[in-house]
Amino acid sequence: MRAKARYADEMSRRPDVKPRKRPRQRRARETERAILIAAERVLVEEGPAAFNTNRVAEVAGVSIGSLYQYFPNKAAILFRLHVVENATTFAAVSAALDREGPSAARRLRGAIRVFFETERAEAPLRTALELASAFDRDAAHYREVEQRGVDLVRRFLDEVRPAKRREPGHEARFVYLTVTSLAEAASVRASGPRALRRYADDCAGMIARHLALE
Repeated sequence: MRAKARYADEMSRRPDVKPRKRPRQRRARETERAILIAAERVLVEEGPAAFNTNRVAEVAGVSIGSLYQYFPNKAAILFRLHVVENATTFAAVSAALDREGPSAARRLRGAIRVFFETERAEAPLRTALELASAFDRDAAHYREVEQRGVDLVRRFLDEVRPAKRREPGHEARFVYLTVTSLAEAASVRASGPRALRRYADDCAGMIARHLALE
């Protein structure tokens, strides 16, 4: 009960994570882009604990008032970075799955390697979102991200083993949840790139055997 009460209290104080209206004019778009580039730089070079709107505005070379015209708080900046990061990740994973030539198992392994690497790169952003109480897995955006990932897996399965599918929805979600859960854990626990790739390849091999792709 205490844990639920704390969670409810945190959610009641959770900052608005929605960016303000997206800019249309070129100069405004450039300013927003400069803010996002600065935000990513602060995250990577100084860490999540040092991330705040004043520091981002300083690195971006804009006034704090100008920053607030685009983002109401640091959570909104982080949320926008998360949206951009997810779009990049899905594009890279989709490209790996859609490759021509390699076997289905090799395409799956390539896609999982890409995903693990992006999860490691995204670790500082994920930590900052959690510190800002802006990482709510039940929020609409995060549910949409999950469904997009499940749909991506399902399209791949429809292509490589259409006759063997019995529960395509469950199977696709199982693969998505397995990969994302292990990738998130390995991204912060793996000792380096080689260890991370080993986790990725073991994950890919396990799923390929489960799906009878090998």
